[in-house]
Formats: sequence, C-alpha cells, structure tokens
Amino acid sequence: MDITRASYPRAMTETEAAEYLGMSRMWLRIGRSSGNPETPPYVKFGRAVRYLRADLDRWIAERHVDPRQVYDQATGAGDAR
Repeated sequence: MDITRASYPRAMTETEAAEYLGMSRMWLRIGRSSGNPETPPYVKFGRAVRYLRADLDRWIAERHVDPRQVYDQATGAGDAR
C-alpha cells in the first residue's frame, strides 16, 4: 500500500499503525501487552485497539536523535576543559 502520511486515518488499526511507523504488528502487540513504555500510546474502544495519528507523530518526534549530540556525548567534544 503506497499512501502518504496525511492520508492515514485519524484513528488507525494495529496494521495501519505498524505500517505508518515502519514497524511490525507483533512489535506493537508485544509492547502493548507487556506495558513497554517505549511503544506508542493507544486507545481502546471496547475490545478494539486504535492508535491516534497525532499520538504516533508525537511519539516519533520524541525519539528524534541528533547525531551531532550523540557524537559530542561520546567524544566529549564541546566540553569546556
């Protein structure tokens, strides 16, 4: 399925959310059932699990890594000595 991010529904199924994130359905399912805080938030409507597009976008943004900061932390670059 080749669709743009904007065309995803506001509330996504597990399959849609996994595709949106580029992760597997099993990863979402295991994270959800184990209570893993590193997996995205979800909502329940009765037994139906849905992932809100806004929550997924926020979850992605919170995990943004700037490689320059990682390099500086690893090498001590930028430290005042």
